[in-house]
Amino acid sequence: MPFSPNGGLPIYDLKELLLKVAILFGVLIVIYAVFWLLTELGLIPRIIFAVVPQIVLLVIGIFIIFYAYSKLKMR
Repeated sequence: MPFSPNGGLPIYDLKELLLKVAILFGVLIVIYAVFWLLTELGLIPRIIFAVVPQIVLLVIGIFIIFYAYSKLKMR
């Protein structure tokens, strides 16, 4: 893996990571908003809406682990 002159990650790796994180957060916000709307309309129970933040944290953790593991395998 190439390093930049200042010893950190190259700019394109950081840009790629930030784009992936932005997409992940965007998708999670949309899913959360849909659950909220369905709960307010009474189509799903409130308990499902209450569990969504924990699921979001789980997905973020899986994303971080996957990204770290894929970078580890590239070395």
